Amino acid sequence: MLSTTLRTTAALLATTASLSAVASLAADASATTRVAVKPSGNATLDDYCRQAADLINEALDESDRLDSHFPAESQAWYDHALDLVRRAQANGCSFSAALTARLATDQTVVTAVPTGNARMDARCRHWAVQINEAHRDGNPSYAASIQAGAEQKGCRFVVVRRVAVARPSGAATAIG
Repeated sequence: MLSTTLRTTAALLATTASLSAVASLAADASATTRVAVKPSGNATLDDYCRQAADLINEALDESDRLDSHFPAESQAWYDHALDLVRRAQANGCSFSAALTARLATDQTVVTAVPTGNARMDARCRHWAVQINEAHRDGNPSYAASIQAGAEQKGCRFVVVRRVAVARPSGAATAIG
């Protein structure tokens, strides 16, 4: 009887933890700005553009996911998203202002240089994530203070700058 109660309680706790994790992931996903399509009135074009927006969002999400630890791969995904945007716009798609928000800002991406010490490397990578978050939140002075503190403790960082999208004149209205 007692072991059945313990098993039931353990199963209930595991289920609750799983549901909490799923809810947390869903909240994180909804917090990301999503690129959406402006309807054109042409059902075929709108369907194509929705699919293109999904691919653009996936590429940007992958770029965001990789930017702290793999800046070169992150940049490749970002460049792929830009290419998808150009192709879709050339085919007649018009996207929401969210696209401009995701592409039109300079981003500083910092990655930690390996030290050879696994524990120190993990700490340095963690600080790199915090530095990137501070830059994304528009607080470069806080990012600089985190970086200075981490460097005093032995970390070294490589800074990569992801430059805002260069648009030909008049193209801003096509994306915005």
